[in-house]
Amino acid sequence: MTRWSVTRHGRMAVAALLLAGVAACGSEPSDAAGSAAAVDTAAKPAAARAPNTAGTDGADDRPVRQMTESDRLRLEMADGACRNNDFKGFFQAFTGSWAVREKYTAAKVGFGETGKARKIDKRRYLDQNHYPLATIDYFFVTAETAMKFDMNGGDAKDLRYVQIEFNQSGDNRVRIDWLPGIFEMNLTPPPEDLQEGLGDLVQETGSGGYLLFFPTESCWELVDDIANPPLEI
Repeated sequence: MTRWSVTRHGRMAVAALLLAGVAACGSEPSDAAGSAAAVDTAAKPAAARAPNTAGTDGADDRPVRQMTESDRLRLEMADGACRNNDFKGFFQAFTGSWAVREKYTAAKVGFGETGKARKIDKRRYLDQNHYPLATIDYFFVTAETAMKFDMNGGDAKDLRYVQIEFNQSGDNRVRIDWLPGIFEMNLTPPPEDLQEGLGDLVQETGSGGYLLFFPTESCWELVDDIANPPLEI
């Protein structure tokens, strides 16, 4: 298995991937930086991870989503990452846009806690906003806190950042383990030698989980969203 993790230098690495994804899709180099910045500042999750009743009683109660320029750009980024076999670029786009998740989620998704998960329809998974992560300024955060951040006018104290680890198998399946917590960046004051990125994980604040993507003929698709058992107190 190949391992990567987003830690002290994660911001710079993800930003580079973001720009590369735009370039791969045919964007002009002079516009890439501005477009990448617009994506992360404009993209917001539609709702939190908590289930709702949307999508369970027919099409009429499905959440209404408007396609934004950010969504269009991320779709182009995802398609370019697929062509280049660039999973990390694909995952950044997937996490940042409901439109990308709409396109690259399997017909059935394993969902639930470890040992208790069951397969649910793609439509139900998407409409009930189960996907646990979001992106803010090139970082990965929990979808629930990203929604609070949006509703409260952009207060960074609402955000819960997550540690991400990519594990890619020889047959191109990819598992992403994620864990929410307090990082060096969140300390007051942060370490003097912390330049960019989250820094090291200082304290876990939740049990996290993992996401599993299977390769398709042209890209990847989400097949499992599994939560770890709750932390013992």
